[in-house]
Amino acid sequence: MFDRFNSDARAVMMFATQEAKDLGHPELGTDHLILGMLCNARSPLFAVLADQGLALTAAREAVKATHGDTADDVRDRYEEDREALRSIGIDLDKMRDAVGDRFGEDLADGWGRRPERGRRGGPHRGRPHGGPGGWGGAGMQMQFGPDGVWFGPMDGGRGRRGPRGRGRGRMTDAARDAIRSTVMSARAAGDRDLSVERALLAILDGGDPAAVAVVETATTVEKLRDAVRALLPEAAVG
Repeated sequence: MFDRFNSDARAVMMFATQEAKDLGHPELGTDHLILGMLCNARSPLFAVLADQGLALTAAREAVKATHGDTADDVRDRYEEDREALRSIGIDLDKMRDAVGDRFGEDLADGWGRRPERGRRGGPHRGRPHGGPGGWGGAGMQMQFGPDGVWFGPMDGGRGRRGPRGRGRGRMTDAARDAIRSTVMSARAAGDRDLSVERALLAILDGGDPAAVAVVETATTVEKLRDAVRALLPEAAVG
């Protein structure tokens, strides 16, 4: 069984995934999740983050500093491989087109493409987004399996092969642990849906240095934790 994100959490996951992709980072981390939270201006959590002084631009710079020159390194290695293959008569662009024609663009998407310097192709180009837009459907799901955690929108099935995930991503260990903690927190509170507030608390409790670096661009983990806890339903009851 898998737990489902509520609408805010689905939007945050999509924003976070795009942030990681735009920054050239191969895995989704807790720091990218916080960036995603800073992109969703319609979420009640966004107001809390803003009150704490957190801003997308500064947070993104902290993430870049944590990961160093990952995007440049990946691009440089890709160009070296590309030239080496071309020298023996292999054209990556033609190979990618052939894969797309034979198996479909969803399989070929992102494969064999040159990473672009400074690409900001996401839907929230440098500023918070007003809402999830077309991402608000019920298909954004996460599942734990033997090969780790995958997440993403679900497509229709392919005959006996069943449903198919598109845009699946992999998480860092810290992000995976945070999601597991979010699931346990939601279940303990009697909630089936996963909320961004619980996810952020799980991230803060995990103490991942990448997430702490983002938080400390404006506030402390303790202050932010107290502010987020006030948003939970059980806090209102208490």
